[in-house]
Amino acid sequence: MEAIAIYPKFEVASSQFNGPGRAELVTQERDGYSNRRRLSVEEAAPILGVSVFMVRALIRQRALPYYRVGRRIVLDGEDLERYLRQHRVEACEE
Repeated sequence: MEAIAIYPKFEVASSQFNGPGRAELVTQERDGYSNRRRLSVEEAAPILGVSVFMVRALIRQRALPYYRVGRRIVLDGEDLERYLRQHRVEACEE
């Protein structure tokens, strides 16, 4: 199967079928490792080290950028890392 370039860094490796009428597109980096950029609220909570409720609160406060796909909220992994870097508190040196 010939890979189709969707993003410059990713190639479509295959389609997985999860039951009738449900196909999931699987992307891989060019070196072969799978990488998911988009995350659900449930997947983002452990990355930030907070509860799902707190992630939803940050979204309501517009502190985290997000995508809305229908009723679903999708977060970008790079945005989560940026949020963590912006809220870093440096140690005081005595």
